[in-house]
Amino acid sequence: YECLVGYTPFYADDPVQTCKKILRWQQFLVVPEETKATLSPECMDFMRCLLSGTDTRIGSSQQVGGFEQVVSHPWFKNFDFDTHSGPGPLIPAGCENMDELLEYLKKIEKSDARFSHLVDECTKNFDKFPDAGERLTDDAGEATTRVEKNALGDPFVGYSYKRQRKPRQPISGELFMQQQAQQQAGKMG
Repeated sequence: YECLVGYTPFYADDPVQTCKKILRWQQFLVVPEETKATLSPECMDFMRCLLSGTDTRIGSSQQVGGFEQVVSHPWFKNFDFDTHSGPGPLIPAGCENMDELLEYLKKIEKSDARFSHLVDECTKNFDKFPDAGERLTDDAGEATTRVEKNALGDPFVGYSYKRQRKPRQPISGELFMQQQAQQQAGKMG
């Protein structure tokens, strides 16, 4: 759905709303008309077969044939699953020689000076996150060291909180009668 439409089927601004939409998927699942107009009937049918209840979902464990159901769907009519091999249609930049780099990385010792460069080359498309204990900079640009969680101890050890509930005060019969009389007088006036 996301690849064909351009956004997730149950998009919402907050996770709670997204969850509600997923749970009530029959009510919220809508394919925009402009998208329907550009997709083949087979593609629309395949998408509907995937976005359905577990009892009727194509390839689900409750269906006989599972994977065979998926690959025999008319949308895949011209796709040869048996002979398809080779590179995928999209290869990220810098990944042309990834297999060779990974094989070399398996064989090289960590103490080898080239090891660090190979790791950097293999992970250059990854987001960078500082390791625990690595030198960091604070808001003022000063070098700091990340503090390990266990070094501080557990600040919640021995801490407890119990809400003190106020006891409900029963309404005495006389007070109740006064309130009821005031409400009756308000209705008549």
